[in-house]
Amino acid sequence: MNKKIYSLLGKNNRKHISIIEILQNEENWITIEKVSEQLKISSRSTQRYIHHLKIIIDNCNQDRDLTIQLHYEKFKGLKLDINDFTTEILKTYILQEDENIKLLLDICTRKSKILSKYAEDNRLSSYAVRSSVLRINSLLKQHKLRISTNDLLIIGEEKRIRFYIYFFLWEITKNEEWPFDYVDENKIYQSIEQIEIDHAIVYSNIQKKRIAYFIAICLIRSRKNFNIKNIDDWDSYLNFSALKNDKEIAREKKKYQLFNENELLFLLVVIQMNFGMYQSSKIKSRILNYHRKYETDIYRATNIVFKEFQKAFFSIPKEYIESFYNFIFCTHLQIATLSDVLIDFDSYDVLETRPIPNELICKIHSFIEKMRGLISSNIFYMNDLLIRRYLLIFLFFERCATYQPQITLGIDCDMPFFIKELFKKKIARHFEGIYNLNIVETKIKSKKSSLIVTDLMEKNSFQENNICIVDYSLKSNDYLMIGKEIEKVLRKNNRK
Repeated sequence: MNKKIYSLLGKNNRKHISIIEILQNEENWITIEKVSEQLKISSRSTQRYIHHLKIIIDNCNQDRDLTIQLHYEKFKGLKLDINDFTTEILKTYILQEDENIKLLLDICTRKSKILSKYAEDNRLSSYAVRSSVLRINSLLKQHKLRISTNDLLIIGEEKRIRFYIYFFLWEITKNEEWPFDYVDENKIYQSIEQIEIDHAIVYSNIQKKRIAYFIAICLIRSRKNFNIKNIDDWDSYLNFSALKNDKEIAREKKKYQLFNENELLFLLVVIQMNFGMYQSSKIKSRILNYHRKYETDIYRATNIVFKEFQKAFFSIPKEYIESFYNFIFCTHLQIATLSDVLIDFDSYDVLETRPIPNELICKIHSFIEKMRGLISSNIFYMNDLLIRRYLLIFLFFERCATYQPQITLGIDCDMPFFIKELFKKKIARHFEGIYNLNIVETKIKSKKSSLIVTDLMEKNSFQENNICIVDYSLKSNDYLMIGKEIEKVLRKNNRK
């Protein structure tokens, strides 16, 4: 779940989510005092939130047919019986029951009415609804969007609106039933399956669902006369005059009564940004041949980056060369056509996954500046989105660790020699390519360890502040704990 969405939640629900995140990483019991310390609130307040959370879990179990158990004992503390999948279901349940999220869901799916009517139907005061609008607007401001208070409409540039609705609905409802009451789900899936047949593509279920969501959003907005504007130059990126008369496209236009040419052009160009479309040699050839023929700025930028990236950073393995080229092309197409849209089409923000080395971000920034000198294109002035997309390449090929400061991981465990060596190897293998680790034994005094990993339960036995206590057998939770402590060290280093 994108963490920015959590900022929409009311105070109580934000605390409930925080408690879940604390408990899900604990295999054993955790005391109320430790939970309170992490939440930075009193034990009494923590107990009150836990009581409310237990009611929420009981309701979630009943509504979703789950068996999540929150155990609370006076002298032992708390323990949550849950797995990763049900954790996400529980978090989503809390989100969907939050009044701020409910309002934005209604607005995005066009179920909402004027403020007074919405307040009446949901048994809320007008003041409460206005407060929700204020909180939503504080998040939307960064996307140059806002909710109008009286008629509860999203105000802003239509391209931005559609991408934000897609991002928000996908995050909140992707594991739920079809959220669009006014769009026939089966009809859209039939169209996607026909595309697969016509172009010899095989989409995964998730890819199909993503495409279906975006098409549904466009249909809803178009039918409500929220029309796409300011895309007059987009027809330079495809042979629109030929495509709009293509028999397959003409069939779909008639099927959905899609007669606005801007709407069709918008959909066709956005489809080109979908990396999955390039599975089809027919579609890929049609797209790339057109850009090659007219020497578009996207085509020229992609060719330069394709060569210069490998010179500046690392060579792409032969088996991934084509995918690398297609990915760069899709990135540049999105930036050239949607320069004012800050949301990635894949709704994925790499900067949220883990701390990214400052050195790597600076090198990518310098690389983008170099590209500006090699080709005149506005593409290389959208630094934020370009950096996020280029970072995905480093993550995929596990190259981020190369640019991280080395972390000395001290091992001080009560184990026989060979068991300790195996322990060190398991940690090294698990984090290989993710972190730049130098694993040593703490008896080596030449360099102070950035982090100590031990199976000794008494922290006071160590002078260092960064101590991670794990089980000698290294369970999955132990790796999570080590990773979290490493990230704390990295964040501290990045602030220096």
